[in-house]
Parts: sequence; C-alpha cells; structure tokens
Amino acid sequence: MTKDVIDLVQACNFEIICIITDNHSINRIMFKNLSHNGFWFSNPKSSEKNIFLLFDFVHIFKNIWKNWINLKNLHKTFVCYDFTNDELKYAKFQHIENIYEKEKCLLTKQAYKLNFKSLYPSTLERQKVHLADNVFHQSTISALKCVPEYQDTADFVEIIRKWWDIVNTRDVLKGTIKRNDWCKPFESISDERIHFLEQFVVWLDKWHKIENNNGHLTNETFQAIKQSTYVLIEIIKYCFQNYSIKFILPGKFSSENLENIFGVYRILSGCNYNVSLDDVLSAENKIRVKHIFKGINKNVTLANIKEQFSMISDNDILDSFESNQCLLSDFVFILKSNYLQVVDVDESTKIYTSGYASHAITKKLNNCESCISLVRMDKGKLTGNDYFDYLQRNGLSIPSERVSYIFYHMASIMQFIMGNKDCEVKFIGCRQQKLLLCQLTIESIKSDHYYDDFAQTCKICNRKYEKILNMICSIFSNIFLNNYVKNKNNANIENQKLKNKKLADSHNSQKKRKMCTFHK
Repeated sequence: MTKDVIDLVQACNFEIICIITDNHSINRIMFKNLSHNGFWFSNPKSSEKNIFLLFDFVHIFKNIWKNWINLKNLHKTFVCYDFTNDELKYAKFQHIENIYEKEKCLLTKQAYKLNFKSLYPSTLERQKVHLADNVFHQSTISALKCVPEYQDTADFVEIIRKWWDIVNTRDVLKGTIKRNDWCKPFESISDERIHFLEQFVVWLDKWHKIENNNGHLTNETFQAIKQSTYVLIEIIKYCFQNYSIKFILPGKFSSENLENIFGVYRILSGCNYNVSLDDVLSAENKIRVKHIFKGINKNVTLANIKEQFSMISDNDILDSFESNQCLLSDFVFILKSNYLQVVDVDESTKIYTSGYASHAITKKLNNCESCISLVRMDKGKLTGNDYFDYLQRNGLSIPSERVSYIFYHMASIMQFIMGNKDCEVKFIGCRQQKLLLCQLTIESIKSDHYYDDFAQTCKICNRKYEKILNMICSIFSNIFLNNYVKNKNNANIENQKLKNKKLADSHNSQKKRKMCTFHK
C-alpha cells in the first residue's frame, strides 16, 4: 500500500524525498520491508534517486523524556559516556526533581519552565511535547550548572537540547532571533552541526553498548533516534548534492502538521480518536465556515483587545492613586513591617528578570539614550553570575541598579503577602491586585534616592521618568502575579494527584483484603 501511495503522489509530478512516521512496531516493520538497510531505498520513478526512511523527531524527543521518567533504578539515572571521551556520566532525573522542589513555591525561579506536569505527567500528558521541552529547556540546564553536584545531569540535558535545537529548526530566522547558532538552517554540507550529529550517533552507540547498564534508552527509542539522526545527515548531503537549494530546515521533516490537522478533526468529531471519512469531510466543512467568518469584524483592533483584557495600563497606575487610597490603606501596614529584612531573593533570578524588564522597556523608549540609561546598564556582556552568563548569547540586557532595586522591593512585598495567611486572603479578595502591588512598591521606594531619579524629566525627549517607573512596576507586577497564579494551580494539580493516588491505594488494599477473605 505504501508503494502504491508513492506511485500515486509521484504521478502528480511531486517528488518524494523521505517517508516520516512514528516508531510504532508496525512502522518499523514497514521500513524493514521497504529497504534492505532500513535507511533508504531507490525511488521507483528514478533508480538514481533515493527515498529516505525517517522516524518523527518530535516523537523521539518525547520518548527520550518518557524513557528517563520510566527508569526504575536509583534516582532514575541514565548511565552514559561523556560526549568527547570515555568517562562515565550519571544523569539523574532526581536532580531535576530536586530543583523543582526547591523552587516550586518561589515567585521567580531559575528553572522557570519546570512544573508538576513536566516531571510527573499522566498518560495523556506524556503526549505533549511542550512538557518534554520544559525539562530540556535552556533555563533548566543553566539551573543545573549552578550546582556542581548536578554537572553530569546538566551535560546530558545540554547534549539532548543541542540535538533538539538542530532537528526542530523550522524557521529561517529562528536562530538569528534567539541568537542560537544551533537553530539556524543548514546552508552547506560543511556545516559544523553535521559533525556534531555524526558524533551524536557515535555517542549513542557507545552508550547503548555499556554492559550491565539499566540506565539507557529502550531498544526501540535507541534504534529510532540513531536511524533518524543518521538519515538526516544523509538527507542534508543528498539534497545539497542533487538539488539547487540555498538552505535546509530539518524541522520540516516532520509529521507534526499532519497530526495537528487530525487533532482538529478528532475535536470537531466529538473527540473520537478513530475518525471516519464522513467525520473528516464534516470537519473540513466546519473549518471552511470558520475561515469565512474569521476576522469579519473589522472594527475590533488589537488596542481594543488589550484595553479589554489588561488589568490596568501603565499610565493609570499613579492616576488611580488618589482614588484608591482606601485600597492602599488596608495594606499599608506591610510597609511598616520588616518586610525588606526577611526577604529571600535569588541574585540570579533578580538579574535575569530585571534584565527582561529593562529589555521590554527599552523597546518603547524610541532609542533615547538618556531614558535607556535609566533602566539599562549594558547589553550582551558577562556579569560573573553563572546562571545569567550561560543564557547570555550576547543579547541579554543588564539592568540598572534602579530596576533591580524596584524588583527587590516588589519581591519583598509579595513574599510578605504570601507568608501572611490573613494578608494573602485579603489580597486575593482585592479586585485590583496589580494596581495595589504597583502602588505599594512605589510607596516603598519613595524614601530612597532612586525615587528622586524618576521625579525628573528627560532633557532630550521630554519624557517624564515617572512614566518609566510605571512601566517597570507594571512589568514586574505582571510577572509576579502570573507566577503566583501558576504556583497555586501547580499546587492544586499536585494535591489532586496525591489525593487520587491515596484513593487508588486504598481501593487496592480493600481489594486485596477481599481476595484474602475469598481464599480462606
């Protein structure tokens, strides 16, 4: 049947370069039947050309993640070699769990992508690639590198991240925008990343051949990742040698787009997994109708949407101050406490988050150097902070002391609220949390000399620095409140899962007692 489809497609003047599928056993058998070497076979239309056999990289990436989670050895440890020598490395999933447990209640985190679902996914959640991406994210690697005992785990995660960045490149500008050379398209067969992929295949072989090792990938995942990586190298060389092309995007060799379409079909067909032809035709009609009416209301603009969903605009923070004295008076006792002395703020997250705020504000300052100097100290330089410097890539903004100072004050206020149960309940019941948090922060810094800097006006563009202060508070409050909600949701998910586990254990114990009674 596969060969019939190949003939049908190529009869329409298309040329097939590769066949892509997941690494299900049926598909592995199909690949063996199609090819004597399992990697490619001659094109039926032209014996001089090849059709390559590729397992989908998205499925492989998820399987690496699932293999690691499913390990039954101590600390869920992958025992592998170093990428450049024969030194054994011990990549422990327990290390990532430790970082998550340490930071899960914090408002700003180093490994900010980690959540409960990424580390303890349900059967359905194991199909979501973004949860796997959270574990292998750059922020997770950077957080691991900050702990010397976790270096082996950091090295392993970094290897997989580089491989994923290469094979998941789907956009020409992705590498440039993210300042990540691993995400750039291939432009020639002399690209250094081809050498990395070749080393990666050798590394996989050495890892899989370690004797008496229960800390490795399953045979199916190993064969799939090895074959697909090797075949991708051959595809890149083959395409540059046989076609007049400028670049190759490895992420385009994926079945993800097709699966997304079938996902829509299933949703529109009552969430039926096995859709029929009638379901597909009916879903296509619904999709076409949706596209016809899409964006038909031309009067609704992005500004309208922003106004509707924004809690409060940057300019309204101080304008609303006079009319909300009652709101502030209920929480002004915080400013009279020792909230600044008891706060625990991580230096790495302070620099990184403050740098993000500086970057976001700088884009709105119309290249006014005087205004920019108020919020940004430098850009693209190293700071001596391991976490920040690893993520630098010559593009991160280094915040000014003023911005970091505001971050410290707002973090102190939020930590005090979270640590005081009555205050937290009152804060949640407040209808304008963002406004309240911004006003408390402004009141908190009023006694400091940094506040005097924001009371002036720019001599170049005549912008009031007070407006920049509002923007800083607005960005930080969005970050803190967003993370606060995420922490609460994450805790609810964790508690619910523990509750379900207790109920299941109780049910199993009752079932065992009944079986024992029956045997007696």
